Amino acid sequence: MRKILVLGHVDHGKTTFIRALNSVLYNRFGIGDEAGLIREQVVTAKKSFTFVVGGESYQYMDYPGFADYIDMFEAGEEKFDAALMICAATDGPMSQTRELARMAKEKGIDKLVLFLSKVDIADDDELVELVGFGAVEVLAEEGYDESMPMITGSADRAMMNPTGEHGDKIVEVIKAMAGLFD
Repeated sequence: MRKILVLGHVDHGKTTFIRALNSVLYNRFGIGDEAGLIREQVVTAKKSFTFVVGGESYQYMDYPGFADYIDMFEAGEEKFDAALMICAATDGPMSQTRELARMAKEKGIDKLVLFLSKVDIADDDELVELVGFGAVEVLAEEGYDESMPMITGSADRAMMNPTGEHGDKIVEVIKAMAGLFD
């Protein structure tokens, strides 16, 4: 099983991405749990979603807060094969973006995909492009390859319309992540 750590600054959309992933996979491919789409709950523990693509199992894991990531990294009990960095197009890379990337790299997570989220509420396309370049630069400064896959989209919109264009972006993330292991 490939374990994928979902990283990002608080409120950049990590948990929303996990829910969108569930929604897209369930509505497009019948993979997942319909109850997970409609169940509302307070996030008090790590969330994960596991599915199989091309015969390989993937588990995407999200922790509820920055302190939980620090605890997890310090404990060293979890081993991950790659990371998905969520960065909001409305804010750009923030302090936790850099810190989480640094900690992930120190723990041996060398493979990374960048998802530039919240593009549906960003001011304009040019700003989104600049934020993307800034995020790649921050991640490269922490040791990640500048040619990392970067996908722009809206997890929130993907949940609302999993078969639409933003749902396509979630599928692009899945494919980019799988491509890291080819």
